[in-house]
Amino acid sequence: YVLLGQIAEKASGKRLAELMSERIFKPLQMDATQLADERTKEIKDRARSYELSTASENIDYTPLNLIYGDGNVNSTVSDMATWCAAVESGRALPEPWRTQAWSPARLSDGSESAYGFGWTIGEWNGSPAFGHGGAWVGFRSMILLAPSDRLAVVLLANLATLDAESLAIKVMEIFAEGAR
Repeated sequence: YVLLGQIAEKASGKRLAELMSERIFKPLQMDATQLADERTKEIKDRARSYELSTASENIDYTPLNLIYGDGNVNSTVSDMATWCAAVESGRALPEPWRTQAWSPARLSDGSESAYGFGWTIGEWNGSPAFGHGGAWVGFRSMILLAPSDRLAVVLLANLATLDAESLAIKVMEIFAEGAR
């Protein structure tokens, strides 16, 4: 994905942060979302990441923080909910691309992977479901989509030891139980 980010910059003649802002974040009105790169000024009210040791320790800094293409999107739960709705409706990901993204990749030995283009493919209540998690330094994130149930869970955390996927699944179960 880092390489794809570099290809997008070369093909468009724009920095990836600028391209994503113009093509994704602004059209979807994701006003609190940006791709951070080496030109990004300090992000106001940005969370810091931590790990629990004998005391809470800020572990936010690494010289690799400015690598992008595979991540480094700074957002809010509200903006990510907008993203999930746009993905499901086809506004963010046109139908042919969404079908590809949500289809298992075929490996060189002919078997299928449970991973599409950026999405882990699974099942929820007998219907297709999709997820994508992230982790960097002490940040953890998880997005789960169950389109048939019109359910999306977005979890953003700043604690290194948090199991974001398990917690997001638990939240999904709670909401599904409440809908019955």
